[in-house]
Amino acid sequence: MPCVARACYLVLQVQLLMSTKKKFRTKGAASKKKYIVKNNLKKYKEYEPMADALVYEPLPYRSAIKEGATHVVMLRSRPDGADVTGKTSVFEKLILHRFFRKKNKLKHIYKYMRQHGHKKLYSKQVIELNEASNDGSSSAQMMAIAVPPGSPEVARLETRRTEIFNGVRRGFARAYDALVEDPKERGRGEIVAKQYFPDEILDYKPLNIDSGPISAFEFFLNEKESNGEEISLPSTVGKTAYEANLPR
Repeated sequence: MPCVARACYLVLQVQLLMSTKKKFRTKGAASKKKYIVKNNLKKYKEYEPMADALVYEPLPYRSAIKEGATHVVMLRSRPDGADVTGKTSVFEKLILHRFFRKKNKLKHIYKYMRQHGHKKLYSKQVIELNEASNDGSSSAQMMAIAVPPGSPEVARLETRRTEIFNGVRRGFARAYDALVEDPKERGRGEIVAKQYFPDEILDYKPLNIDSGPISAFEFFLNEKESNGEEISLPSTVGKTAYEANLPR
């Protein structure tokens, strides 16, 4: 997610995940139908076309509720107040044309995407999600989490560690403030984020470390210690909230 590590949208609901697994299995030994992404579908009649959920369900809370979820937490990828409609870039237009229209002959989906149908749906779902989170209008208990308005976003093709790292921190801080049970802890998300994601993480390059069974960060700290260098880190680093006896 832009500010939550640019990850996919997450619905914390086990039944949804299990149902997704079933959809990717074959329907049985006697069936030849397969669920797999494949280009040039006209050559492979046994395959069913698939695309990202962005097309028809960018925020998949409806599927979770349909599958029987009673409590849904949605981690939104854009800051509150961000314009989620936007304009289609030249690069996106080329991708849409090549993938949906030319390669897979899915002209209806191509038209839908070119008319910004997915973005209009995204906007509508953001409003629905926020309203359901505030007034309890949904059949399930909803909770939407997004970073504050004006928060920097991580670009889709961003590769710089610092930018991505700061995005992870912002997402963690917001989730902590929203989910921590102790009222006294709310508002301390940024402080706690720096404890669990210290600046020292940026002092090494994971690709240059063959750490074996331990994490690259732990290997880095061990090397520092063996060289006699003092490192001042919170005692919580590398521990879960339970192990560190922190509010959960």
